[in-house]
Amino acid sequence: MSDVTEIIEQLLTEREAALSRIKLLNEVIDLIQSEGFSTGDLHFLRSFLENSNKGKSRKVLTVSSKMNVHADLLKKYVGYADTKNVKDKIVIILETEGRFLPIKDIAEILLQLDFGNPKHVDDYLKNISPVLSTMAKNNDRITKVTADGNKKSTIWGLRNWMENGQPKNDFLI
Repeated sequence: MSDVTEIIEQLLTEREAALSRIKLLNEVIDLIQSEGFSTGDLHFLRSFLENSNKGKSRKVLTVSSKMNVHADLLKKYVGYADTKNVKDKIVIILETEGRFLPIKDIAEILLQLDFGNPKHVDDYLKNISPVLSTMAKNNDRITKVTADGNKKSTIWGLRNWMENGQPKNDFLI
């Protein structure tokens, strides 16, 4: 009788794991249907599904958790999912944060918002540094403030956050 009990317990455990996986898959499906995910996001999910091992709900949980965070970020950064233009994305981030930001903070937010993109934050830094500099140089919506002439202390913000050549206190970190 103990063999039967053991088999039943094993089957019950397998059933719970399967139900848990189905629940997580339903959450991922709901997120995809309710949010505006980019082609890159969907490509990442397709790749994940093709490479995932059946019965491994841990991987699905990781994707589900990341997608929940991504969905929350997209709700916070209104309009981000609708634009492909890096300049507009940067402006949306600054407007949403409501304060001057160092370039690394901007790059980290971009990395989080571009869910499924395999890039590292350093890749974003290399890509957005010239964009920020050009925008500031061309008076294109943003400006930079550098303390004591030290480039490492440069922060970026919107032009209307300046007054008489100085950043307004309301928008400083």
